[in-house]
Amino acid sequence: MADDEAIVALLNETFMYKVPPLRSADGYKAADWNGQHFMTGVTVVVEKGPSTYLRLKDKDGNPMVECLVTEKTVIPTSDSSRYFVLALKDPKGHTRFVGIGFTRESNLAPDFLDAINNSTRRERQLKELEREQNGWEDLSLKEGEVIKVQVTSKDSTKIASNPFGAGGLPSPPSAGKRRGRKQKATTKPTTAPATSETEATSGWVQF
Repeated sequence: MADDEAIVALLNETFMYKVPPLRSADGYKAADWNGQHFMTGVTVVVEKGPSTYLRLKDKDGNPMVECLVTEKTVIPTSDSSRYFVLALKDPKGHTRFVGIGFTRESNLAPDFLDAINNSTRRERQLKELEREQNGWEDLSLKEGEVIKVQVTSKDSTKIASNPFGAGGLPSPPSAGKRRGRKQKATTKPTTAPATSETEATSGWVQF
């Protein structure tokens, strides 16, 4: 065993079964196995880093098969809490199903179930933590980046809305003045009051 591995459960009396094809949506049933196991061996549940592995060995301790423990690879039977189906991948990528079970007298099924539940619970927690970490968006400024904000003053807003300046249009002469006085041929042009360059423009502020 590698230095970074830890044995979570060692189950010395494990019965192994051939699993017939799934017949209904109710799931796998141990009763369909006819109680005929093809081998008695050992089940070892091992933690390695963030993952948990299930290893089946024969009575002499020789390794037979290993699978990563997930909610999809270890399936409880629908009619018994002491029997399970393992979904195993062969080297060609094909899925093979093997049944394992424990006698009531050995009381090994609760130990196996606790080890599997702890593994799947930890797997869900790691996935949730990964989703939370990926969900945070880094809004900090990177090196060389700047923020530009356009600031508009009140004075420049008024000028923009009134092109004739703050004084507006010149008042027209009254009717009496038009009748009583002879208008001169030339009139002095009216100009809008001058505005400072500062009032007429708005600037960019760079942070």
